[in-house]
Amino acid sequence: MCNPIVMSMWVTNTGSAYILTPIVLKSFGAERQQKLDDPEEQRSLMGSLLSVAYACNTGGMGTLVGTGSNLVAVRYLRELGVHIDFVQWLVVGVPASLSVVCVCYVVLYMRFKPVNTMTKEVDTRAPKRWSFGEKVVAASFVFTASLWVFPAFYTLAHGSHHDFVQHKLLAGVSVLIGTFPMFIISDRGDSPRSVPVGPPVGGGHRVLPWSVAKNADWGIVMLVGGGLAIGSQMKETGLADVLAETFVKSTGIHDIWVLTFVTTMLTIFVTEITSNTATTSIMDSGIPRC
Repeated sequence: MCNPIVMSMWVTNTGSAYILTPIVLKSFGAERQQKLDDPEEQRSLMGSLLSVAYACNTGGMGTLVGTGSNLVAVRYLRELGVHIDFVQWLVVGVPASLSVVCVCYVVLYMRFKPVNTMTKEVDTRAPKRWSFGEKVVAASFVFTASLWVFPAFYTLAHGSHHDFVQHKLLAGVSVLIGTFPMFIISDRGDSPRSVPVGPPVGGGHRVLPWSVAKNADWGIVMLVGGGLAIGSQMKETGLADVLAETFVKSTGIHDIWVLTFVTTMLTIFVTEITSNTATTSIMDSGIPRC
């Protein structure tokens, strides 16, 4: 569960699961997959896949960019005058994420204890050398993450009122700067692509051609934007105030800690049947009015 939790801190939860699930299936090998009629093998595979799902969801709490819900919450906090940067979230998010994933690991291990033969079929061959395209992607990732983290460390050293801190790059701009080289640099033809993508350039193809980028899950972007739009309109039209007042009057709850507990339980229930990001947008627009 270490790989999923680390990856989902930087890649979306869904994207991390998409990447790691085939790797888990591949780790079982063809011979073991033919034995899935065996209850022991079924239990091992189920536990492995669930561990990826749980770790990806949990890891998203660790960083600001781990999931859209975090960005939505930070936006509403900023409107209330509370500013949280990347490192401040990291300090709280990573310990919380690790605590939850440890509990998940214990539960999954007790429920889906792996069979003894699981560690005997691990491929111990030396890993393949990185292609040039893979090196470019890794460098872009490190550079983008550095742009996210550096301003916060600069603030610790020079104070929050320094001119550089006041004019720092937004997280979205950092992503554009970090990913731009992948659209123009050639992979030198050594990337393991199953089919050609885009016109050839520089002896190969671009590391990230538009034919690949346009197939990204843009629905997630629309979902985040739609949730923000709904939450913003609830605030502007006064619906958030009406719902908050109605909730407080109907429940008779005035203690802040009890109110926090009830809204937390309500949010957990709602996210069982709706999107986390959309729920965050709607709930965050009304909770400050309670």
